Amino acid sequence: YYMFEEVNHIEEEYFAKFWNENTENLVKPLFEKYATAEPFDHDTLDAITKAYLAETNTKFGALMNPVRLIITGKSVGASLLDTIAILGKDKCMARFNDFITKYNGKYTL
Repeated sequence: YYMFEEVNHIEEEYFAKFWNENTENLVKPLFEKYATAEPFDHDTLDAITKAYLAETNTKFGALMNPVRLIITGKSVGASLLDTIAILGKDKCMARFNDFITKYNGKYTL
């Protein structure tokens, strides 16, 4: 199933729509919060995400579409927080770091 495979392909239109010069600064603090989540499960991730959305006054889609892009490279899929929880903290943080390394400063593919 796609979520268990390494992200080797990013949907170009999805990237263009949801990745820009401000996106890394928006998602990085969320991933830093995810890195400290215990337990690393749907309910904990949901609470962290909701608190971060309120703290930053950000709309759900503006935050979670880039997160989905980072975690799966795809525009659609299973529940994102369930996907993150199933993949686990180490794999999700690795995908975040790999994505940032590869796409930092790039806003087109």
